[in-house]
Amino acid sequence: MFFSRLTTIYGRGKVKSLWGDSEDQLKVMRKEWAKTVGKFSFEDLDIIFDRLRQKLADGNPDYTWPDIPKVLRLARTNCRHASHQVLPRGLPEPESVKQRRMARGRLAVQTAKAVLAGSACSLEEKPEVTHEN
Repeated sequence: MFFSRLTTIYGRGKVKSLWGDSEDQLKVMRKEWAKTVGKFSFEDLDIIFDRLRQKLADGNPDYTWPDIPKVLRLARTNCRHASHQVLPRGLPEPESVKQRRMARGRLAVQTAKAVLAGSACSLEEKPEVTHEN
């Protein structure tokens, strides 16, 4: 039914030029796509072909030729809800937490500078923490 509807919409000329002229080639094509197409209900296929006809009527160049994966993807636009959830913004961190985080950062920078300058042999020899800027 799927391939006959594609043939009806696109015409035998386009279908034959893509998938061959013989009935055997069409059988191979049907067999190849049977599992994928078989997952869709008749209602889903109706939705797919309604959307396909609308795309063709709108002159969408992506649907000029029958492309089975592209046609089947038209079913995915049937979602009514977003697949992600927008969370509310978190509260700003308290000033005390910010000050501790800044002090740890300054200590890490001072330690790295001391190690690179050669005034400290290891990270265990940490410089004094100053709370300015």
